[in-house]
Parts: sequence; C-alpha cells; structure tokens
Amino acid sequence: MTRDPARAQGDFAVARALAGGLEPALLLAKAFYLDGNPALTEETLDDLHANAGAERRDEISLWAAAVYQSLNDPDRGLAWVERLVVCPIKERLEAFFLCRLKRHRDAIVAGNATIARNPRDPVAHLVLGLTLIEDLIARGREGPTEAEIARLLAVTRAAAEMGGKSDLAARVLRAAASLALGVGGAVVGQDGFFDEGQPVCGVNSSQKDSEASVTADGLLISFVRMDDRWNSEIWSATRSRPDECFGTPALLPELNSPYGEGAHV
Repeated sequence: MTRDPARAQGDFAVARALAGGLEPALLLAKAFYLDGNPALTEETLDDLHANAGAERRDEISLWAAAVYQSLNDPDRGLAWVERLVVCPIKERLEAFFLCRLKRHRDAIVAGNATIARNPRDPVAHLVLGLTLIEDLIARGREGPTEAEIARLLAVTRAAAEMGGKSDLAARVLRAAASLALGVGGAVVGQDGFFDEGQPVCGVNSSQKDSEASVTADGLLISFVRMDDRWNSEIWSATRSRPDECFGTPALLPELNSPYGEGAHV
C-alpha cells in the first residue's frame, strides 16, 4: 500500500468503481483509517455489509474484523465479530479479540465455550492457552491455584499435540510450563528435593518471560520474553557473583530476527 493514504483512497475508489468487488472496498476502508478517518472506514464497511447478500454478510464481517486486526484496533474488530450470525469460529474469534483487549475473564469464558463445542480445534486451544498465560501474569502475586495450573498445562499440551509441527503451539506449551514452575530458582535440599522456588532477582517482569537458561557458573541468564502481540525475543542478563541480583536484561540483537524466537541454547 502507498504511504500516502489520500492518494490510496483515490486509487481504491476508482478501482472499486471500475471493477467492484470486495478487495478495493476493504483497501479503501483501511486507507480512510490510516488517514485519520475511522468513521469513513466504518461507513465503507457498513455499506459493503448492507449491500451484500444475506449469504455473504458473515464473510464481510470476518473481513472487516481482519481489517481492524491489521490496524491494531481490537475494539472495532470485536464489534464486527459480534455481528456474525452463522459462523463456527465466532466464539474463537471473540476469545481472541477479548484477550487482545485484556478482558481475560471474558476471553476465558469464550475460549472454554469454543473448546466445549469443538474439542479438536487446535487454534481454540492455542488462543485459550495464551489467554490463561496472560491472565495469570496479569494477576501477579495473586498466585494461581493448582487447578488453574493443571488447566493451563492441559490446554497448552492439547494445542501442541493437535497443532502438529506448529512452532507457536510448542512455544506456548514451554511458556506455560515455565509459568507453572515460575521464572525463578530453587536449590536442592538435604532430602534431595527442590525447595520452594523464588523469583530470580533482577529478571522477573510484568511481561511473559519463559525458557530461562543459566550458565554453569551462575553468572549469565538467557530467556525468552513475549510482548503483548505474542512476539518472542531472546534476552540476557549478567551478574558478577552467583549470590547477587542480575543486572538489567538486554535484548540480544545478534540472535533475534523480525520473526520472533523460541527455544534457545
């Protein structure tokens, strides 16, 4: 798309007039939004929806939600998902947008309903797993119950198993396992069992930190940090002695890419 939204509006309007069709209208709606006219975006999408036959209106609603997802506007995306009438993935999409809006409790309800309706849906399990992770992290010190941890691990394990070779599903399962244990440390007691784990000083954050790995001398830690859009990058921190706090974590540019990272050495 051109970087000039005003010019793009003209181009897409001409294309829509000459050829009709769905794509020029969607691109025109997006151009209006990028030009600071969300009301015209909604008007364009409403017009498209109203003029579609009854059998295509759910398709238009799905495309409208996709437009707002690409524009990072989950409020309007959710509004279009709620306009769906006969769509087998409506609740799954509701769960996704509710999670984006940090409405975790509502997202969990929608996610559970989706899985109850279709227990073999790997994407529904993945969305619910991500929501459960975000909810537990957002609650901070309000620690999860054993039942909540068991549910989290069951959902994310199912997502990984049903997702086949999905790297994201595998990473979500690892993040869930890390969260269940806590990104922290524990030492072996005289009875051969680990003591209760404690947060690693200087490393824990309000973001989704997982897959921690510490060097043998205890002076370097590396871990995966996931942002609000579920992009993962590798971070590290150092300390001069094993009994000190780690310093401020830093992103490792030489190991990261624009595509997000997962398991690391």
